[in-house]
Amino acid sequence: MHILAGVELDLVATHRAFKLAVEDDVRKFANQDPAFSQNPKFMLETALQMARSDSQLKVSYIKFVEDLVAGGAPDFDSAFSTFTLLADGLIAVLD
Repeated sequence: MHILAGVELDLVATHRAFKLAVEDDVRKFANQDPAFSQNPKFMLETALQMARSDSQLKVSYIKFVEDLVAGGAPDFDSAFSTFTLLADGLIAVLD
């Protein structure tokens, strides 16, 4: 994992914070997104799957990096691999 290499995460605290954030979003946005409120884990899994198959995501990432990131940035495949690894791990802790 490119930028996270050598970084130790407190997974227990990270998982707890993620669960609390999702629970808070469920409460805050229950009226705006009933599907998310009823099954946030499924909705996050669905969004991640959509991201995996979105051909425009790579184009958008490259444009963002070129326009807004000073210095070197990880290539899309490396960055997205790290993102999905972390996202899968976080989503897995949801009930």
